[in-house]
Amino acid sequence: MTRPLSSAVVAEPEATQFASGIDWAETILLLATVSVLLLAGGLALGYRFAETAARPTPMRPSEAGGTGATSPSDDSVGEQRAALIAGCLRLRGLLDDQVCIGVVEDTLAASGVEQFDPTGHRLDPSRHRIIATVAAPDAADDGVIARINAPGYVDAGRVLQPADVVVYKWSPS
Repeated sequence: MTRPLSSAVVAEPEATQFASGIDWAETILLLATVSVLLLAGGLALGYRFAETAARPTPMRPSEAGGTGATSPSDDSVGEQRAALIAGCLRLRGLLDDQVCIGVVEDTLAASGVEQFDPTGHRLDPSRHRIIATVAAPDAADDGVIARINAPGYVDAGRVLQPADVVVYKWSPS
């Protein structure tokens, strides 16, 4: 006796269940948002570069005999870069998906932003933000970073985002 196909039970292989807990719509939306931000930033920088290269550079007032001509400012490009990096750092803090976090971190690294993990180093309030303390196993460990909750980021030696850290605190029993 044969069974009809409609009543057959088909087991889903384990290999297809690895991503069953991921909200794919949200993940794709976040990736699209990052892509649009990066594309817009790249286009803006490319346009700015092409515009600057196409026109002659005016002379400085000292070279022009005090006529008031000034050289073009690259401040706006720096401000645009800073805004894009700040947006990527905020986005990274909102992400739960490791693939999306990896994309944002790779983008930050490509733009020269360095991630740092201070685990095992002494607390530096200018580079670290304490989120919790744990009992130190030894008095020498007082003020040493036990682990991080979120990495810190620096750009050209300037701290953009301090690392969120858990610090050892010694308490004699």
